Amino acid sequence: MEKILPEWKFMYWNENNYELDKFSFTKRKILNHEWGYAADELRFDVLNKFGGFYLDTDMIIKKDFKPFLGKKFVGGFMYDNSVLTSLIGSEPNNEIIQKY
Repeated sequence: MEKILPEWKFMYWNENNYELDKFSFTKRKILNHEWGYAADELRFDVLNKFGGFYLDTDMIIKKDFKPFLGKKFVGGFMYDNSVLTSLIGSEPNNEIIQKY
């Protein structure tokens, strides 16, 4: 990622810098080893507080994100009927993010 976006600051959220048991849903998913759901609340909490772009660890960046800078919210679709949650961009305290 740093090769495609060298001037960007990357922050990696994990158990060392985020309180994973902050939300009961996340805590249950971690205790049950349901790792695919463990980041659901984290992604919205971090975006709400800091803004920026959230990417799942398996995302591959192929193009520059500059066209998305300055947008209040950036989202996408995985399929015609499925919202993509593995890549989300938002300004801090965005009303869309706060609803989730």
